Amino acid sequence: VGMARTLPHPNLTLEILEVDIDEIRLPRRRWPGFTIADRLLTGILARTSIERPSDLWSLLPTTSDWKEPFTTLDLSERIDRPVDFARRVAYCLRESGACRVVGKTGNRWIYVENGTAPEPASMVLSCRSGPG
Repeated sequence: VGMARTLPHPNLTLEILEVDIDEIRLPRRRWPGFTIADRLLTGILARTSIERPSDLWSLLPTTSDWKEPFTTLDLSERIDRPVDFARRVAYCLRESGACRVVGKTGNRWIYVENGTAPEPASMVLSCRSGPG
């Protein structure tokens, strides 16, 4: 989350590693019932380079079509993670420029992948009341 605004920098490349580790745990009386004594790297499973904001989409599941407008609730369901996590993902995508806000439905922002055309105005719902 802290790196979201620095991603469009031309001299920055982030390399994300998926690793396999072994933890050495020692029992203890207090919650959670163990303490981690050491972690051992046993292998590197995958490597992903992030050079442009659009590269962030490669970190999300490819089973979903990200061209369609989505909210954080939709994002949560598509990545099968809690809504709080989906909010952080949406924040990173938005602040890096990988997606943009096109409207609002209730209290949730509607996002689209940057570079895609927004949906017609009839799709974007607004919660305004009173004369206007």
